[in-house]
Amino acid sequence: MGRDFVLIIFRFILFVLLQVLIFNKINLFDYINPLVYVLFVLFFPTSISKNNFLIISFLFGLSLDYFDNTGGAHALSCLTLAYFRPIIMKVSFGISFEFQSIKIIDKITPERISYFAFGILLHHLVFFTFEIFRWDMFFKILFKAIMVAIFTLLFTLLIVLVLRPRKN
Repeated sequence: MGRDFVLIIFRFILFVLLQVLIFNKINLFDYINPLVYVLFVLFFPTSISKNNFLIISFLFGLSLDYFDNTGGAHALSCLTLAYFRPIIMKVSFGISFEFQSIKIIDKITPERISYFAFGILLHHLVFFTFEIFRWDMFFKILFKAIMVAIFTLLFTLLIVLVLRPRKN
């Protein structure tokens, strides 16, 4: 648990800083702001207990809420994604999802793309529903969640491509 704990703390701080200092400054077409911090939850080690994972995901989202002043929308969406992640993994990777280890530097496969896409879309739907929180804006919420999810997925794939090991 010692090495995993240090890695979790490092990623926690890194993704909060990246989102707050870099990705929150990106504003495409005046409403698309990639939420790349979702990678923290998607790449979380599967060896950690589910209760600890849920608590850490909640605290991670809460720390982003502190910086973005979003009133708990980040915390709720991170917690929801953490709760449903095993189901998303089972849908994406099949029957052997328990043995999957999602590493940030692994290659891009169709299973991994579907895992990213489902996770990002679920997170964004929950986030924008509670950020806007008006049922008369349902189609705006849906449109914004899908558009931001597409750009977040593109940034996610770009990050994985940049960080993967080079073959000689």
